[in-house]
Amino acid sequence: MPHPLRCPQCGQAIMEERVFKWKRVLGPMLKCTILLWPLGYFLTAKPDWYECPKCGRKKVVF
Repeated sequence: MPHPLRCPQCGQAIMEERVFKWKRVLGPMLKCTILLWPLGYFLTAKPDWYECPKCGRKKVVF
């Protein structure tokens, strides 16, 4: 059975999680405040897309 995050194009590499740069900066800052902690956690809970390190193919997550 193939790995669910294995790249369908090259078939060798496991796809890596990627997030937008603004989420990487804003998420930890929001986690430092008590009132906005749930929003900060929501921004960093899951990746926005997966990217293959070898061929560069992207898989968008909804």
